[in-house]
Amino acid sequence: GPLQLAGTDDLLSGHPDVERALAGTSGEKPLIVLTHSPALFPQLARPGVDLVLSGHTHGGQVNLPGLGPFFLPRGSGAYPWGWYSIGNSFLFVNRGLGWSVAPWRWRAPPEIAWIFATA
Repeated sequence: GPLQLAGTDDLLSGHPDVERALAGTSGEKPLIVLTHSPALFPQLARPGVDLVLSGHTHGGQVNLPGLGPFFLPRGSGAYPWGWYSIGNSFLFVNRGLGWSVAPWRWRAPPEIAWIFATA
């Protein structure tokens, strides 16, 4: 196909092996990496990794005006939601639809993201 896909194990409950996940990929086709925890982004960002898709954070679930997320789960790193880049690698962290710990959200609306590229 026109894309390459790779994925990592979960950072908190698994044993992610970035080198193994990227083994066998080439720079000939765009590479999308799926990882639950965005904190792996600095290890994944490298030439040939075009896009990393992540979740896990629920967008902070509660965001205080002027302060940002009240709580982010371990494994979020500095990536609560949205777009980030390191070099030519991009990360998108989706806020998702659910919640964690408490069944409410404030200033962290649920989302379903549509991501598409144009030539």
